[in-house]
Amino acid sequence: MRIGWMYPHREKCGIAQYSQDYLLHFPASIDITDLDPPDFISNREHFIKSANQCDIVHIQYDTTAFFTRRRDFFPDLMKCIVKPAIVTIHDIYKEQPGVFPRSSLSGSPPVKRFREILYDLRHPFQTAFEQHRRNNFYTRNIHLHHVFHKAFLENTDISCAIHIIPLPVKLSKQPHNTIKKDTPLLLGTIGFINPLFNYGLLFEVLKRLNQPWHFTWIGGLRSSEQQPLLDSINRHIHESGWSDRFIITGWIAEEQLDNHLAALNLSFALFTQRSSSASIARALGARLPVVATRLPLTEEIASFNTIRNAPSPVLLSDSDPSDIINIINDFTTDKTVQKKLEKGIDAYCDSCSFSNCANEFITLYREIADQ
Repeated sequence: MRIGWMYPHREKCGIAQYSQDYLLHFPASIDITDLDPPDFISNREHFIKSANQCDIVHIQYDTTAFFTRRRDFFPDLMKCIVKPAIVTIHDIYKEQPGVFPRSSLSGSPPVKRFREILYDLRHPFQTAFEQHRRNNFYTRNIHLHHVFHKAFLENTDISCAIHIIPLPVKLSKQPHNTIKKDTPLLLGTIGFINPLFNYGLLFEVLKRLNQPWHFTWIGGLRSSEQQPLLDSINRHIHESGWSDRFIITGWIAEEQLDNHLAALNLSFALFTQRSSSASIARALGARLPVVATRLPLTEEIASFNTIRNAPSPVLLSDSDPSDIINIINDFTTDKTVQKKLEKGIDAYCDSCSFSNCANEFITLYREIADQ
C-alpha cells in the first residue's frame, strides 16, 4: 500500500515533527510518498501526479499551510486528488482564541452584512476554515485526536465519517530526574511561547512556592508575532529577580529534547485554552509528570485510562495557584501519589505510542481503500 502523507516539510512546527515521527513507525510494507502543500503551487503537475499514484492521500490539515499570498488553495488542491483521502484536523475550537467571534457581529441586515464582509477580509484563515468545514474539508473521511473534537464537529453540519486515533506520545529511553532532598525542584514546560499559556498563573505559583526551584521553558518563538509576549515574560523574570533560575532555551533541535526533559522533575501545562497539545504528549512520552489546568483536552487525557483500570496520566488542577501548589506538595512528598501517577503514565504511553497509533492508521487506511 502506498500512502501520500501531506504535511508542511519546511516549517518548524508541531505538525512537521509529528509527521516525521509517524513516518518512522510505519512498517516496510507501507510505502510513503511525501507531499508538501506549497509544491502544489510551484510544481503542480508533478504534485498531482505523485498524489494520485498513491492508494490513500493523508492530509495533515492546518489552514495556514494551504495559503499563498492570502490565497486559499486547499479547495483547489483537494479537487485535484482523485484517490481516497483522509484529513487530519489537529486543532478545533468553537471560537478561535484571541479573535472576536464572527457570530457576535450585530447591526441591521445591511450593516451586519458589511461587517461580515470586512471581518472575512481581516480574518482570512478563520474564514477559510469555516468554508472548509462547511464543505466537509472536501473529503469523506476525517481523523481527529480527541473525542471532544468530534463533539464540536458533530454540532455543526459536518456529514462525513469521523475517526478518532489519539495524539501519539514519543517514547524516551531516558528516565526523568527524580526528586532529591535538599535540592531545588526542577520545573519546566516544553513548546513555543504561546499566548494560550497562563503565564500569570505560572508566575504566581513560582512566587508562592515555599521551596527552592529552577524553571526551564524548553522552546522559543514560533514567529515574530509572539515577540511582544516574550519581551513581557523576560521583563517579569528580570523584575522578579529570577534571571538565574528561570531559563528560556529558545528553539531546541528534536534530538536534544530528551536531554532537557530528562533534567526535569515536573512539567506544567497551564493553558487557558487548548484544543490539542503536542507538548503534553511529548512530556508524557518522557515519563515526565505533568500538572495541567482543567480543560476539555486535559480532562479527556485524564480519563483516557479509565477503561484500562489505570489511574490518570496527568495531575489536573484548577486555575488557582493554591491548588497547584497543593498538588506539587503532595506529589513531591507522597510516594503513593508518585507511584500512582507513574502507573497512569505507563498505561497511557503503552496505548498511545507511535507504533500502536501507526498500526491503527494502517487498519483505517485499508477500510477506506475498500469503501
